[in-house]
Amino acid sequence: MLLPAVFAATFRILRRPAFLVPALLVALAADGLIQLNGWPRPGFEGWPVERQVTTAFLVSLARAWLSVTIIAVGIAVMRGKRPGLLRQWVHVLTALKIGAVSLLLFAGVLLGTLVFVVPGVYLLLRWSQVLPAMIEGRTRVNDVLMYSEAIASAHYLRILLIWFVAWAVPALLAFGIGYADRALESAAVPYLRHVESVCRWMWPAVLQSAGLALIAALYVELDTRAYAPVRHQ
Repeated sequence: MLLPAVFAATFRILRRPAFLVPALLVALAADGLIQLNGWPRPGFEGWPVERQVTTAFLVSLARAWLSVTIIAVGIAVMRGKRPGLLRQWVHVLTALKIGAVSLLLFAGVLLGTLVFVVPGVYLLLRWSQVLPAMIEGRTRVNDVLMYSEAIASAHYLRILLIWFVAWAVPALLAFGIGYADRALESAAVPYLRHVESVCRWMWPAVLQSAGLALIAALYVELDTRAYAPVRHQ
């Protein structure tokens, strides 16, 4: 079944230090810089100054570029290759090309969602594997939309279920963390309070790392299922 296979592959990727260490460091560094920048953040009042906007924009670009490379590392883990940030480094021109295509696809999905929800969801599922396919360079840019549809078309409902589980489990865990936070507010155990604070601080970075691993795992699993019969002929 696709769902258990994808999540098992996700955990297999996350167990590799070559993936997990840079993924966590990038997420923590980006979140820390945004925190120091002071914008964007909840409760911010007034308009950001030019320096804050510029910093947030540059940090977002750097995070996106490094995230593309980290996904490439996750794909390498799934393919049985030797993973490493420098070995799977994505060139800046390739990253810009991926970014441009992603923005165009996002605009199409947004338009479909505004017209009616179903077309937007359909386009999102149909184009869901464009990003990792471009990262791996499995096909030419002008063929990548058809390639994504080819490997995902037989699994739309399963992909939706995987996305739902990937959203629901962190939501439940976040609720548990919030409940523990409220329970520890009155607890006279400083050590537990420190542990809870560290967990809450690390939580967004863990989620981002798991999300990148899931993208790589789902893509390779879909690609393997679509083309395994051909490869064994």
